[in-house]
Amino acid sequence: MDRPYKIKRPAGVDKFILEHADRAYLIFDKKNDSVFCTIRNKTIKCSSKQFTHNREEHCHRCSKVCINAVPKESRYGRKSLTERSRILWFAKTENVVYAQLDEYMIDYCNEQPEIKYNPVQQYKFSESECIRYEKAYPNYFGGNGPWQQRSSFRLPRPVGIPYCYTGSPFEKTLLYTGNIKKINAGPLIYADTYGLAKLVGLNPYSYLHILHQWCTYSSIELLYKAGLTNIVKDRAEEKGCRAINWRANSLRRILKSTPAEIKQLQAVNPTIEGFGLYKKAKGIFDGMRPEFIPLIDEYRAIERLEKMSEQINIQKAMEYMFEQEVRLGNYEDHLRLLAETGQRRNNRNLFPEDFAAQHEFLTLLHADRNNPTTTELMKAAFKKVEYLSYSFDDLTISPAKSPSDLAKESSYLHHCVKTYSERVAGGRAYIFFIRKKDNPEMPYYTLQLSPDFEVVQCRGDHNRDMTENVKQFVQKWTVFISKQIKKKGAA
Repeated sequence: MDRPYKIKRPAGVDKFILEHADRAYLIFDKKNDSVFCTIRNKTIKCSSKQFTHNREEHCHRCSKVCINAVPKESRYGRKSLTERSRILWFAKTENVVYAQLDEYMIDYCNEQPEIKYNPVQQYKFSESECIRYEKAYPNYFGGNGPWQQRSSFRLPRPVGIPYCYTGSPFEKTLLYTGNIKKINAGPLIYADTYGLAKLVGLNPYSYLHILHQWCTYSSIELLYKAGLTNIVKDRAEEKGCRAINWRANSLRRILKSTPAEIKQLQAVNPTIEGFGLYKKAKGIFDGMRPEFIPLIDEYRAIERLEKMSEQINIQKAMEYMFEQEVRLGNYEDHLRLLAETGQRRNNRNLFPEDFAAQHEFLTLLHADRNNPTTTELMKAAFKKVEYLSYSFDDLTISPAKSPSDLAKESSYLHHCVKTYSERVAGGRAYIFFIRKKDNPEMPYYTLQLSPDFEVVQCRGDHNRDMTENVKQFVQKWTVFISKQIKKKGAA
């Protein structure tokens, strides 16, 4: 069958693709002293004499988009100069919203770049149904495959038969944003289409999924308009939670919570994981409130709280941590320091008026317990995990070598990692330092790795949470260490 929906591609797609191309090319002609910019798709007022063929230059006319522009002299052939990717764009009629996924190729062979499109997916959002059509890949004898209706409604990952041996050329998929604000129609008539796009970071996979969820379940609209945007964002990434009833049509039933709880949840705006932890903790511990979610949204928080409940009243401890703005990991350290320094367990020590001052006192007291044996054991621990050192973009990560390294880290970042020396020496934890490549000696972020190589926590100055850049770096690193551990195990 032919392409199901005869929808017109928006006029601004070509320009959008060129602006988001991986590389910028400056086609210059020294004979006529002209320079053509592929990003702007026009001749620019710039002298050709400043350019050398294939030597990256900064195009001042194109500002930041052409910082790494590649000059190409017009007298040289460019028959193989192409770029391939995919783009998702939207169109609408009065009551229906359509989306189309195009594979495209930018051809730079001629004077001006030419974009060739190959439609491969179509989507329909209507009051009665949401449908996806897919064009089958060509067979080995060539020709175009037929369009077929598919049961799933999500953007496919860029994998196909023609590229199964060489790898797919479509490393990215663009989301065309030129008309997103204007696609309110049919089941999306009341949707904040642009706000949802920003919420998912303009990720086309997540965006298409959340639009489908919006059309399918009224819960998504209710959660979004109630300000519980982190739950909606996680849902866009196809995360789920049994504590949430997605099919319900009121916040009370969706979240299985009282109006008072919902109000507190709105103030916290938890993630799906955080909300699930809260519901689980509420079933175990008395006095659990939504305000405590940031405290328990940590690595194995429930198990750690259960262990802590053997020593202390959890409700009282949670209220204290909330008032003092103390993280669970820091309070655990506090209890450990009390025990290891032989301090009496009373209300004054368990719940000090100034947690930071008391914690610093216990930390200094504990530091006196370090001995040469600890230093040697830390060196041995360093050698054990040194192969997990890693770098990507502007960041690096490497393990701590000695108690003095931990002391320096604590001094600069104002946290208690200097108390972890015995833990590292005993093989109960590994400490890694995240640094900026351009300043490798300056502490930036500190990461704790469990003995089974799971990330426990990662903190910056004054226990600051990870930035988005650091979070992405840690995610890439965890993939790297899993591969390294497998290689070492196989060897």
